[in-house]
Amino acid sequence: MKERFETERLILRPWNTGDAEALYRYAKDDRIGPIAGWPVHTSVENSRQIIEDVLSARGTYAVVLKESNLPAGSIGLMTGDASNLVTTEAEAEIGYWIGVPYWGQGLIPEAARVLIKYAFEELGMEKLWCGYFDGNNKSFRVQQKCGFVYHHTNENIFWPLMGDIRTEHITCMTRQQWEETGGAKRRDKELLLNLDKLHTTDLGVGRIKKNLCIDTDDVSEWCRAKIQEPCSSITRRGKNWYISSDDCIITVNANSYTIITAHKHK
Repeated sequence: MKERFETERLILRPWNTGDAEALYRYAKDDRIGPIAGWPVHTSVENSRQIIEDVLSARGTYAVVLKESNLPAGSIGLMTGDASNLVTTEAEAEIGYWIGVPYWGQGLIPEAARVLIKYAFEELGMEKLWCGYFDGNNKSFRVQQKCGFVYHHTNENIFWPLMGDIRTEHITCMTRQQWEETGGAKRRDKELLLNLDKLHTTDLGVGRIKKNLCIDTDDVSEWCRAKIQEPCSSITRRGKNWYISSDDCIITVNANSYTIITAHKHK
């Protein structure tokens, strides 16, 4: 497994015990670990122990900011017994997290893409897996941006690290999918990166509520949530995007991000 990767803003390299203080700075935040499936860190010494016991694993990298030369998150490429999703030697799993101050800056997608490229082009992988727990929409967005597609959901699973019952959504990407999309440059990427711009008109509100028989105070937010569901698929035809979820189809203008209409599947 390669020891170091470099992107425009990041260096990916193995963790070392000298990173314990930087790790604790972010891993003590209860907005990160629990939703990703691991407990908050309780001290610098606890973080140092986790580096030695967990993060020192082969294929696990500190996500280091070039501007500070300090870790702000972690990403890993897991193979064999290190993953409960992998079934053959030609498969691997990607896992990640990043500190709260760096949410929304596209750093983890930037790190993930270099590992995806490495896995397919240099390791000869045929399929990559990824997953997120129910409610972890930020992790879901990362996977969408990188080209992973929904595969299945595991419900009511016991998660030993947290001692609770969870629902886990699993996504995957094949080598063929990655190649066909030009290295995960999916056509729906623009829409997913601009969901905050979604809006509709008074006419659109009335039309959508009538077509779908829904009662909501914010039609745009309702559609935004639908677009982000694991089972939703996005296609671009002409001037519009068409988002198909499990129970409806939403039409969005690709230039203005106006939600034109939505209707139930026929």
